[in-house]
Amino acid sequence: MLIKKLISLIAILVMIVSFQNCHVGTFEAQYVSELPSTLGDQVSCSVNGRNYYPGDQVSGYPMSSTVYPVTCGSGVVRTCLDSGQFDGSVPLFPSCNQLCVHPDTNNPIESGSVYYSYTRANGTTQAECDAARVASTCQASTGQFFPVVPTARFSSCLVQGQTCAYTNGTGISVPTGNATGSTVMGFVAQTATYPTLCGAQVSRTCQANGSWTGATPLYTSCAQRCLNPNTNMPEAANAQFTYYVISSGTQSQCDAALRVSSCQASTGLFNPAVAATRYASCTVVAPPVIVGRQLYDQSCASCHGQFDTSNLKNRTLSVEIINAAFNNIGAMNNLRGVFTMEQVASLPPLFATVVQPPNTSSFACTTADAEKQSSIDLTRLTGPELKNSYQAVVSATVWSNLSNYHYLIPTDSFDGLITNFVRTYTPDNVDQISRFNEQLALQLTGNAANITAFFGTCASATSFTKSCFDTFLTSKGPNILRTAIVATDNTELWAAVTRATTVPEQLKVLVQILFNDPRFLYHLELGEGNADANGLVALSSFEVANRIAYGMTSAPPDAALLADAKLNKLKLQANVNTHVDRIALTQAFKNRVLEFVKFYVGTSQTGVAPNLPNFMGSISGTNLDVAMTDEFNEFVNYVIFTQRGTLNDLFTSKASFPKTAALASVMGTAVWSSGNPVMANNHPGILTKPYMNLVSNPNSKLVQRGKKVRINMLCTDVPQPSSSDLELRPDMSEADLVNLTRRQYIDKATLAGASCVACHSKMNQMGFATNNYDSIGRYITNEKIYNTNNQHVATHAVVATVSPSITPNDTRSFASVTDFQTALGQSDAIHQCLSRKSFQFFSRKAEVVAQDSCRLNKLDTLVKNNMPLVNFAVENFKQPSVLYKRSN
Repeated sequence: MLIKKLISLIAILVMIVSFQNCHVGTFEAQYVSELPSTLGDQVSCSVNGRNYYPGDQVSGYPMSSTVYPVTCGSGVVRTCLDSGQFDGSVPLFPSCNQLCVHPDTNNPIESGSVYYSYTRANGTTQAECDAARVASTCQASTGQFFPVVPTARFSSCLVQGQTCAYTNGTGISVPTGNATGSTVMGFVAQTATYPTLCGAQVSRTCQANGSWTGATPLYTSCAQRCLNPNTNMPEAANAQFTYYVISSGTQSQCDAALRVSSCQASTGLFNPAVAATRYASCTVVAPPVIVGRQLYDQSCASCHGQFDTSNLKNRTLSVEIINAAFNNIGAMNNLRGVFTMEQVASLPPLFATVVQPPNTSSFACTTADAEKQSSIDLTRLTGPELKNSYQAVVSATVWSNLSNYHYLIPTDSFDGLITNFVRTYTPDNVDQISRFNEQLALQLTGNAANITAFFGTCASATSFTKSCFDTFLTSKGPNILRTAIVATDNTELWAAVTRATTVPEQLKVLVQILFNDPRFLYHLELGEGNADANGLVALSSFEVANRIAYGMTSAPPDAALLADAKLNKLKLQANVNTHVDRIALTQAFKNRVLEFVKFYVGTSQTGVAPNLPNFMGSISGTNLDVAMTDEFNEFVNYVIFTQRGTLNDLFTSKASFPKTAALASVMGTAVWSSGNPVMANNHPGILTKPYMNLVSNPNSKLVQRGKKVRINMLCTDVPQPSSSDLELRPDMSEADLVNLTRRQYIDKATLAGASCVACHSKMNQMGFATNNYDSIGRYITNEKIYNTNNQHVATHAVVATVSPSITPNDTRSFASVTDFQTALGQSDAIHQCLSRKSFQFFSRKAEVVAQDSCRLNKLDTLVKNNMPLVNFAVENFKQPSVLYKRSN
């Protein structure tokens, strides 16, 4: 009881002080306005962030979640009154989630969560314990666990019956016990760093007195580690260290200068040896003045004649044709790999029939200093960022042991719209995170191994001295709080910790204070020094490191970033760019870019296949959604990272990667396993990917497809229909379903009234562009129509021609989805939207054009000039705005 009261008091004190001063008692009160309120101020006649006027109605549920035996029930309707309040006193929520009661904590738990327990506390064999394990899942329909959680249950089952029990060490443990005379083999250390070596295995024998020979704990394995040449931190065996032996050069020179050394498991040394003079990146520079006309005069004129009389002027040129010539024409082989993709791309426009002016952005940027106007406001960590932040500072074992409580961490799905992201924690979030931190504190202090692993070897369940605390805070504090630790942190934290009377209580208090600190939970940016003439404040090196790391990987800064942050090196753009280039080579950045593409197209996850044999034919729908997701991921990775493709490539490439026979059948290709992609001639570009079009309804959701293009990819505002709009929809008959094509049916249902036509005129034709693809993304020339009972009632020829009005005055018609996507990829509107969406995704906020136009200008110009998308993504983190925050 004492510890709970103490933690409660400290938590309240810390949160109040932290959110006023930005950390425990050290920051100035002037920054309090930068911190968002978590109290959720009410807005008159407002539900879910939308305002309603008197007479408007909104439907929903009187609760956002309910715990059995209360059920969600049916939805209700509320009407906005003249008083500015909805009738009825209960607020509405868009959905109601049926929850279960956690058997141990009695707290609500999400449907789908699994609770593990045992029906016995111990067994004589492992098989007995395995048979006693019960996995109960929270059912969404009932709010109850199935199978029922046993009344007599145990959190674990201990295998007993042996004479000797082997105590776990800090890390990998040997078996829990053996019979007298049994021998266990292992190593005296868990890891070793050169020049210390793991050595040979040793043995311990179980004696008749119940003890083992030898006093040193054993580990089942010993990992030989190398020292990272840059950070001097241990690296795992087989880890690779990548560097360049030159700092800049042409693309081919940089490629040739790349070196990769691997950590040898047997020696703890990198092989081949890492060069003393090395560079983290190699800047690709073009040979002087060889772009466009100058590139032709220098490298092409000798064979093809002077430009004015060149024999290329009567030919159609493309980047693909030029690269093929480099590879296949002997006289041009010497040019292969000499030029960058951007340089090669400058040649085809020279021979175009119409000379286009340089592509420039419509976002205004007047001065170089104005580039710093773009800044990222304070915001909370997203759910994935918060999980990654925990995992970066606690062991994998501790994180795994908390699996029953992961549901307490907020889940975030923007669904392609940054407005869906609430930038502050809700009161429920705050409560859930606090409860998670209570469980984390219990784990980190639950046994001697966890205590020493987290707090240091000087800490134990009976001793935590001031010097031990100092060592812990100096070593772990910057990693947890992602900022420098100052003297007041030390004194105030120690004062709070020592209010507890026992060492375990002190350790729990310390954990909860640190992980409830705003510096852990928020992207907390205070800056350093005074504002400049533009009202901007320079960020600290730690704050810059956080922007780069979370933006590029959704995770805290790695060891190299933290090392330079501690040395205050990240206030220089050149040093920042070096880290950005390094992180851009990681798998974490590739995953982040994939997330961005899904955010951009508005499809974070696909649907499931219709369960209709007469629709599916011979294609199995089992795990078809998984195969489509894998194929989409491979496609994005290939176009952006392998091909280093542009936005046009994303909309036109036929590269495909179906890993299953079912998906290959859908796409009309062979199964892909590895290597070069297979070409799906009927599936060009991202809009035709089955991942984008899979729904369980056998009638294709063409309006939904059009809505994603219009809202997510063209950034056009299309408001949600009101309840009165929906009431004005015309009644559609069974005869309409049979006699009308899918396009005609949709138009009749949505374009009859003025209240609907304003929005659906922007979406319908966009969706009709993919009318040649059914509900599983299969290319079709005849569409099958199904009624509400999923019975096939009609078949119509597909009409592919569309007039989608990419921009308001665009009257063009397109005969196929290929023509439409080609035009889409070349549209100024989609260039601008991609720039805006990248700003939103990587900055976690909506753009304000008046403040952010310079950053948008640079991004928009890059995409207009066919910059590879990987470079486009990286450029988000090489802007001067990364180093600054706004002071007001």
